[in-house]
Amino acid sequence: MSPADRAVALSMRRMVEEHLYWAAFFDRWIDDDIWSSYKPILFGICTPQEYEVAPDQIREIARQYIYGQGLGRHSRAEIYELGNADTSALAAYLGDQPYFMGREPTSLDATMYGFLAHLIYAGYESPLNSHARSFVNLRSYCERMRTSYYSS
Repeated sequence: MSPADRAVALSMRRMVEEHLYWAAFFDRWIDDDIWSSYKPILFGICTPQEYEVAPDQIREIARQYIYGQGLGRHSRAEIYELGNADTSALAAYLGDQPYFMGREPTSLDATMYGFLAHLIYAGYESPLNSHARSFVNLRSYCERMRTSYYSS
């Protein structure tokens, strides 16, 4: 990649790892509407005694983390608006390219697939997941990556 392409890839990776990550974190751990669906996915293997205590303790730590990071200081609507803006930007940049930096996959695609697959294939519904799924190119991208690299 050219120096300019590397700069774009770095910026996109940081947007995903340091911003969209926290919107998804809110989605999974903090949003009360989602928590009831996500809690059994995450803690379903716990004993009944563990299930009674551990999720709430860990969730309280999660609240402290996202508040300290800063995104947790926003309202629910603002957090989803910010996360959806990231997803919209990714969809716009990807356009009709097969991969984020063009015709061949790069290390950026490993990062992008990890985040986008969580949104596209999540086992629960949320405003963040629904927004990501609304982009045909993001769904196609995830399918292409899944088929090429994770078919087994």
